Amino acid sequence: MKYDGSYHELREAAVSVLHRLSEILNINTVYIAENDKEQVKVVHAYNHKYTLVESGYQVSYEDSY
Repeated sequence: MKYDGSYHELREAAVSVLHRLSEILNINTVYIAENDKEQVKVVHAYNHKYTLVESGYQVSYEDSY
């Protein structure tokens, strides 16, 4: 897939990478999160067999560890 600069294609590529990482590493959950030192927000999550983290989940930075 050639990247044309669109957000939609970039998001599709990111989702594909997460799914593949889950397979390669043999782990259930892989996610991408934004961290601004005040809040941590899960941008996208992939859960293979059971849900641990969902996209959109947000928690304070202090409570994220």
